[in-house]
Amino acid sequence: MTMNEQLARARAVVANLPPLAPRPQVGYDDLMAVLREPSALFGEPADTSTPSCVGARTVEWHQLPQVLQELDVQYNLSCSELMEGLQVAAELLRRSGIRLARGNPAAAHVFVPEMEEVGFRYVLRIDASQEVAHSLNDAVRSRWIDLDLCRDGVLFSFLGTDDDEEFAVVSNNRVQGGGFHGHHHP
Repeated sequence: MTMNEQLARARAVVANLPPLAPRPQVGYDDLMAVLREPSALFGEPADTSTPSCVGARTVEWHQLPQVLQELDVQYNLSCSELMEGLQVAAELLRRSGIRLARGNPAAAHVFVPEMEEVGFRYVLRIDASQEVAHSLNDAVRSRWIDLDLCRDGVLFSFLGTDDDEEFAVVSNNRVQGGGFHGHHHP
């Protein structure tokens, strides 16, 4: 193949490449709206799942903007990247055919600068077993790694409806295991 043929071939390949999708551009208020109402992104919850009264304890949402700013400064993690991570998780949940359980978020804890570590923990209960939740968490973590979205400061996970012990752990307003590591896998 001559240089002109190689160049023509390369240009043909490049011409057929789809454009790169831009990261979603969202601010603190946009991200918080989705975090408060996850069904907007993750789809309507299953009808037969956990009663809606079994949701996260009161979340101090007013502290979240400060924590999100700190995450951006300390870990270079913007609201847009967090939203992209949630979109990845929502897409994987949709592809699996599984729906959220009612009463989400199951846990949403804000850890402010006055605490040892700044961060945010966000757990969504799904209408499936904990084994299925673990598999989904692994898939989310893998995609987040591929997209360079795994950063300290944020824990995200799905939780199965059959794991009341784990639900009790994530419902506590404290860090379990002492740190934030990109993606929580119980």
